[in-house]
Amino acid sequence: MLQPGLLPGRAAGGGSAHRLRDVVHHRGQPHVADQPVHLRHGGRERLVPLLHAPDLYGVEVLPRRYPRGVPFVLDFSIRNGACPGKGQKPPPDYACVSGNSYCANATGGAAHGYVCRCLEHYDGNPYIANGCQGVLSLNSYQYLFFTPDLKLFLVLRKPDFKPLTFFVLSSDIDECKLRKLNPELYPCSSDGICKNRLEGYDCPCKLGMKGDGIKGTCTDKFPLVAQVIVGGIGGIFIIAAISFLILLRKEKQKTREFYQKNGGPTLEKAKFIKLFKKEELKPILKSSNFIGKGGFGEVYKGFLDNEEVAVKKPISGTMLENEHFANEVIIQSRVIHKNIVRLIGCCLEVDIPMLVYEFLSNGSLDDILHGKKKVALNLGVRLSIAVESADALVYMHSKTNAKIIHGDVKPANILLDDKFAPKISDFGISRLIARDKKHTGSVIGDMSYIDPVYLQTGLLTEKSDVYSFGVVILELISGQKATHSDGGSLVNSFLEAGKKEKKVTELFDKEIVAEGDLEILDSLAAIALECLNLDVDQRPLMTEVVERLLIMNRSRKS
Repeated sequence: MLQPGLLPGRAAGGGSAHRLRDVVHHRGQPHVADQPVHLRHGGRERLVPLLHAPDLYGVEVLPRRYPRGVPFVLDFSIRNGACPGKGQKPPPDYACVSGNSYCANATGGAAHGYVCRCLEHYDGNPYIANGCQGVLSLNSYQYLFFTPDLKLFLVLRKPDFKPLTFFVLSSDIDECKLRKLNPELYPCSSDGICKNRLEGYDCPCKLGMKGDGIKGTCTDKFPLVAQVIVGGIGGIFIIAAISFLILLRKEKQKTREFYQKNGGPTLEKAKFIKLFKKEELKPILKSSNFIGKGGFGEVYKGFLDNEEVAVKKPISGTMLENEHFANEVIIQSRVIHKNIVRLIGCCLEVDIPMLVYEFLSNGSLDDILHGKKKVALNLGVRLSIAVESADALVYMHSKTNAKIIHGDVKPANILLDDKFAPKISDFGISRLIARDKKHTGSVIGDMSYIDPVYLQTGLLTEKSDVYSFGVVILELISGQKATHSDGGSLVNSFLEAGKKEKKVTELFDKEIVAEGDLEILDSLAAIALECLNLDVDQRPLMTEVVERLLIMNRSRKS
């Protein structure tokens, strides 16, 4: 393939010159077409009818006739092919490899081959990659100028020749460098950024501006007012973020302090208690999960580790002193009885620790007897509830390492599972007393069930739980609440009926009276009245109550 090139040469006859051997090569081998070669020297044109291959190396005709060199015009074509048709893919040896070039059939038709030319407004060598470059025309007389760093040279001709043209030997012109020499030719405003690209350059506006850098129309995207507003909003956001981080840090500090205060280091060593983080319980403490409220606090239902649980959120004043809380929780976690609600764990990262218990589906005995979930219970179920609840209190009073006084025995604190088996709950206000002591002096409970002796003396004993259990028995056999809607007392009603030797049958629940077990009901009423004796020493122990209830239950079944 012919590869013509344009390189500076020595002038001959008053014009620019190119040595023939520097111009024509055919894949490294000399070759010429069979067209005549016209040579012009000193304004005269000579015809060289035939040029042999050695002449390309300047060893025969040309060196002898023109030893100083000669300007020439070489007319040639690519003979081993033709221009590809429209839509056809060029052959592998297609000579027009430069961009901005096109193929033209040689003079005489396609049979004489083809030549490659640069597009309009482009000049250079179409036979090499990126050989066709933009054309710059100057009208004034100039002289030869060469800039090696830009790989650019200008071939300057006298006015009687063609207008001055320039050729770039590299693959592209770097307009961003050229504009340093001639900024008017390649405009780019100070608010723009010059970026070179193939066959041109761009001048996008700087960050935060819009417009055209070449036209000099770059302006701020945001006016001053908008900048002030955005800056103000940003400042507020930063202040809010910093404030949030400060609050978050303080919250974490408070969490650590609560954890320490509530006995976290002590409870970490306990084997039977799990410590929950505040974030773990947060999803449960929603209004949609609220299931009840009592003297102890609020109760919520939810799931932890795929187990349904009840979370009790205490109110202030219902818990032990902080230094004793951890010890009580450890003891309660070791209380394992089928009729006592299991304590699963607690959360210490709040001011008043929250307790997590197993959840029982049927709610409380209070709900079953008096609430919206009221269910008709036969005498057998009621008697079983009394027996098993009493057995749980016996376990608390005498079968644990430390005596546990519940302090608030009532139907609301007796929970029922799906088979109506009872479980004593609400250990949050239970009190522990050492074996060598007979009472404790701190408890909060429901006034309808609290021992009047405790109210007078302030001393809580296991006999106080006996009194409260007597009230529970009365509710079981009557189906009535401990405090009537008119303000009357169920306890007083039974006590007055006994003093006047009136039959208490009128106070029994009509649903169980119909079963015909009046003897059992009378016996239950008698036990309840003994538990309600104002003389503490005359009250039975819970162990005695359980024994009598068991005998009663067995006799009924037999």
